[in-house]
Amino acid sequence: KREMDRVLFQKLMSEGRESLLETLKFAVLPIAKVFTMCFLGFLMASKYVNILPANGRKLLNG
Repeated sequence: KREMDRVLFQKLMSEGRESLLETLKFAVLPIAKVFTMCFLGFLMASKYVNILPANGRKLLNG
């Protein structure tokens, strides 16, 4: 009985770790997407990449 309880407890704990990682993945991915879009906007607005003309950069930067 005690051995079976220990095995069941270990099984539940191992599944808990996977769900925690899944939860963290779903919590972090939207934030990473926002930062990626902000970084792309920063690159477009910079003179280094020079995608937009000077007037467009001025409008984008506000």
